[in-house]
Amino acid sequence: MNSKGGRGNQRGGFDRRRSKPKNTPEVEEQPYDFSFLVTDYITAQTTPMLENVRRKIEEGAEGVPIPSLASEILLASFVKDMRTWFKEEVRKELFTYPQKETLNRWLFDMLATPSESIAGEVGNNLLKYPMRLKDDPDVIARELFLSIPMRIKPSYPDTQRLKSDAIEYRKVSMQFLTRMKTRFEKQAETDEQTRKDLEQLEGDLLAFDPAILHIHVLEARLKTASESATTFVSKYLKSDVHGICNRLADLAMEYSTKKPAFTDDDFEVVLTAEGIEHTVEAKYVVKLPDNLSHSLDLKFKLSSIHFYKLRELYKRTSGKRFDPEMKMFSKLLFILLRRYHTFFGTERFEGTSFHAAAPENIFRRLKSFLEVSQECFASPLNCFFSQFCSAFPEIDVFFGSLGSFFDYDIAEGSFECGPPYTLECMDRTAKHIIRTLDKSENRRPIMFVVFVPEWRVPPAQYHLDLEESAYTRFHFCAPGGKHYYVSGEQHEPKCIASKGALTNEKVGRYYLVPHGTHVYFVCNDAGFKRYAKGSEDYLEKAADDILRVLMDPLDRNDNNMHYARDYVTVGNGELIDWSTKEVKTDQVQEPKLKMGLKG
Repeated sequence: MNSKGGRGNQRGGFDRRRSKPKNTPEVEEQPYDFSFLVTDYITAQTTPMLENVRRKIEEGAEGVPIPSLASEILLASFVKDMRTWFKEEVRKELFTYPQKETLNRWLFDMLATPSESIAGEVGNNLLKYPMRLKDDPDVIARELFLSIPMRIKPSYPDTQRLKSDAIEYRKVSMQFLTRMKTRFEKQAETDEQTRKDLEQLEGDLLAFDPAILHIHVLEARLKTASESATTFVSKYLKSDVHGICNRLADLAMEYSTKKPAFTDDDFEVVLTAEGIEHTVEAKYVVKLPDNLSHSLDLKFKLSSIHFYKLRELYKRTSGKRFDPEMKMFSKLLFILLRRYHTFFGTERFEGTSFHAAAPENIFRRLKSFLEVSQECFASPLNCFFSQFCSAFPEIDVFFGSLGSFFDYDIAEGSFECGPPYTLECMDRTAKHIIRTLDKSENRRPIMFVVFVPEWRVPPAQYHLDLEESAYTRFHFCAPGGKHYYVSGEQHEPKCIASKGALTNEKVGRYYLVPHGTHVYFVCNDAGFKRYAKGSEDYLEKAADDILRVLMDPLDRNDNNMHYARDYVTVGNGELIDWSTKEVKTDQVQEPKLKMGLKG
């Protein structure tokens, strides 16, 4: 890494000869590359409003809209109360608890909506268009239907987890059956279809026996019982679920009428860490007015590596003319941390899966092989490049954000694209990529390297769209349980002090991805010629290396490589022969190793 993005500039006068502290970070190299400007490689535009803000920041002009700390705390408090209300409403009405990511899926669906399509609607930040939930409640309803009486996993590689879930499902399903029979018995007396549906539900649930010894039979019977319950719920409890969604939309709309009871002058942001160079963490604390009642977490810890990363991002974007003395850095950084924690939620690990990232060496390979220089979905906390698209441009813009990917009008460039793992967002991403390539000029090269989960039962729409597109030049699937990602909590000290799954530790920087990760190489003809050198072999070589690094993110084994073409899946997840496009008779994802050097 050159001096522009190097460690020395960011860590000041850190003396490497001094003894390391007890909690020495495991990450010895800065996990990013700020050695160039994305705008030197990318031609694209975001919304006129954000373009104007970015221009003012670059020029140091007046009129830059500064996020309010008081408003951010109000937003955090409101969203926390909304989460509590939703959880209790589901428990009261449906006798179950929603999955911890159910509400986040809705929040992400709002964030992933292009700004132009909601022009004129009331909304703010996270809550951009809440009333649309009344017209299209499926983003939440689909999750709730699957949670009644209990959510089960799509598959169970862990036998003990299968057995424990089977026992628990039997227990809650009997309680659920009793409630449904009580509620609908009168209706069943006069309606033949209701009577048949109740009998079908009762038969399927009573037929499920968690004591079945054969594991595959147990899993199949559990799925049958669960599917029967979901079918019944989606038909007979639909109005209950939609009623919750309607009330949630009304509640979210109330935020637009809220005003902070305090001003930013009533708060003080304090950075508490002396000699950050020699510690694992930096701490940010907000001192509050004495008469402010709240139950929010207003103390945030950052790893020292991420503190310096964020400071460098701010310097590059806002420190030249807008804030050369860095007077607003602490306040804006605290608002950024508060915003992402508001979105993540309050439960352990809640929301952080949406913030996970590919290992840093993946980005280095993408840049080396395919000239990738920008991320379509990132944040100042987990970005690898100095400029990126992100979810909250009104605060992220001060740290290098180029706005939402769905507002990004791309004319040229090579991009890494790892959307948050929600069906709505990934489906929208696939369609946005294809539309971008449809309208691209033949002479302007565009390429996307897309990372999405291998969700195949049934095949997700984003898989179908990308596999059927003529723009997809190659694709493969890194097998579940055999490759790694960087934790969505990577900015926290606990994730810096350990390598996590790579060293068999539960908490740390890397985690083992339980499902497959599918990688698509999607480009127009000019992009194939420019970034893949016009060669299928070259593109496959890049894919081979990406697969290897996903399986070995620290690049510890230089010689063992897999052929990516041996990991191509389609449809319901069947392996195919890439040369013939025929389904393989042997569906075991254990092809022979390829021995060779790194590309």
